[in-house]
Amino acid sequence: MTLRPGLAALVILLATTAALAHGDHGTPSLLHAFAGADHLLAALVVGLWAAWISPLDRRALLVVPASFVTLVAAGAAAARAGITLPLVEAGIWASVMLGGLVLLLLARPSIGLASAGVGLFALFHGQAHAIEAPGAEPAAYIAGILAGTVLLHAVGAVLGRALLTHVGAAGIRAAGALIAGIFTVSRVVS
Repeated sequence: MTLRPGLAALVILLATTAALAHGDHGTPSLLHAFAGADHLLAALVVGLWAAWISPLDRRALLVVPASFVTLVAAGAAAARAGITLPLVEAGIWASVMLGGLVLLLLARPSIGLASAGVGLFALFHGQAHAIEAPGAEPAAYIAGILAGTVLLHAVGAVLGRALLTHVGAAGIRAAGALIAGIFTVSRVVS
């Protein structure tokens, strides 16, 4: 039996009590991954891109999102230890815009290259999450964000597989254009 991405995300969410850790504004950290357009869209891009790459190698559905989650945690740990990256917001912006672009262009690199790309950008997301983490329980807060990110990756992967099945490559291309467009509008409005 194969563990489907959606089922895997559900198991992780049910097993992670830290997913309900609250930030400074009382929002559960699990939901924080859904609250900001930048983090939400970046996580969806990772799932969509993994689905696009998966016909060449099914491991992409697990390996590419796992790289992102692992390096979000690493970026957060580094920031909590006082090691910060420059231009964190620019790195987050680039992750969404380039993510939309790779989908729009139907880029299908190897799993290693895709994992390295999403991993690099994940470091910036981890840094931002650590900065936002409440002082009292930062580990629980980050764990909740990671659980939310896994769920968004699963949603992106399921959406990507559905687009490929029912629409084909044009669906992936449209998703990339939509993501870049939504992000651009959200930046102009805010």
